[in-house]
Amino acid sequence: MKKLTTLIFAFMLASSMAFAQSNVSNSTTSGHENSTTITQAGSNNSAETIQRGSENSATINQGIQGISTNNDIAFISQTGNGNNAEINQRGGWAGDQGTLDYSIFQEGHNNSATSTGWNSGNWGEIYQSGSDNTTITRQSLGAGNSFIIDQNGSGNYSNLFQTRGNDNYFTLNTNGSDDNSAYAYQEGNANVMDLNFWSNGNGVDAAQYGENNGLTLNLRGSGPNAGSGDAHTTDINEGSEGGPGSHTVIVEQDGVANMIDASVFGNGNYLNLLQSGTDNMIGTGSVSLFEEGNHTGPEGLRVYGRDNSLWVNQNGTGNIMNAVVHGHGNTMTVTQQ
Repeated sequence: MKKLTTLIFAFMLASSMAFAQSNVSNSTTSGHENSTTITQAGSNNSAETIQRGSENSATINQGIQGISTNNDIAFISQTGNGNNAEINQRGGWAGDQGTLDYSIFQEGHNNSATSTGWNSGNWGEIYQSGSDNTTITRQSLGAGNSFIIDQNGSGNYSNLFQTRGNDNYFTLNTNGSDDNSAYAYQEGNANVMDLNFWSNGNGVDAAQYGENNGLTLNLRGSGPNAGSGDAHTTDINEGSEGGPGSHTVIVEQDGVANMIDASVFGNGNYLNLLQSGTDNMIGTGSVSLFEEGNHTGPEGLRVYGRDNSLWVNQNGTGNIMNAVVHGHGNTMTVTQQ
């Protein structure tokens, strides 16, 4: 029995040592319809995949459930059309979780990039150049996560989630042509969202739930007459009804026929909305106070709670502003000129 116990202990020790090793993997492929998958378990791993051609796929998996892993780095670069890139990283559950670092670079059209990070202070970056590209990223169960997405082209889509964590940050920069869209979601406290669109005809849906969160959204036209873009649509949902609040939201739109819908719940929130141009609208006016008890969606401009500050500034002609403010000690200042 003692011998058997010793053998089991030796096997477990050897297994843990195997998971703890530092691994390095580098690969390069050229051509079409190639597939590369790299899986690494343990700590201090590094993986890099470079693909040139069309309809290629690359996947990097680092860390496994139940094993403490940290300080992993993953990188995927793809040049061509119709490529797929995916990075999944899992950090340790206890103690010094370390950091997870991942990057995806894609050049071409109809490409997709997916990334998922758990548990650690994740840092991620996705760069896409071309049209009709898609980005989906998830960061969960960690504090101090950050993410940057840069998209250059038209018809691109971004889906961003940071959940069950605090002090998280992400930035989305979209440049070039038109008709880009994004959905951004943060859950936790002291999170920051920075969304920038330098093109026309974009659509944005943003939501933050928690305390002391901040959101900045810039929607501006492209080309030599930057600022003359048109037909941006923005939906914002901040906090939950009856929640503590303390959110900061800043939205700027330049152009023609732009629209902002926003719902802010809680106390001590700050909302600053600026539109410049013609025929712009803040609040659709489709939801009146207490309409069918519907207080949860961003249909119209609505503020619920106490000691909230709402600033609206519309510069131009033919602009419309509809707002509902419910609670105590709230302040609303509207300027149309």
